[in-house]
Amino acid sequence: MHVQHPVTENQIPRFVNKHVCAVLHDGSHHYGTVTGCERGKLILNGHLLKQQTKAETLKKKAKKRGARISVKQDNTAKTAAIGLSPAQSPAAPLAPYIPPAEYKAIELEKIALLFALFP
Repeated sequence: MHVQHPVTENQIPRFVNKHVCAVLHDGSHHYGTVTGCERGKLILNGHLLKQQTKAETLKKKAKKRGARISVKQDNTAKTAAIGLSPAQSPAAPLAPYIPPAEYKAIELEKIALLFALFP
């Protein structure tokens, strides 16, 4: 486990795409995936914001053109038919499951400790 204290913008790139815990000076903990550092803030789960804005722009473009948007279906129905949940499907990853989290931008001055949860 790599612990970083104090946290500066120069040290953030080594944590990009890693699951981390940011402990603030007030004692609160924030968990997520580091996606970058912008304007003196640590960005956690920024990929979610990018996915949401991409989907919204696609919908707006399609609406302007009058086209319909096709949505891909997942394998839930197929795995349910054979008695497996999506998490138990044969294609399930072997890495630990990290549930999706919300987008967070935390000021670097407020972070007391930052450490990676998995190597």
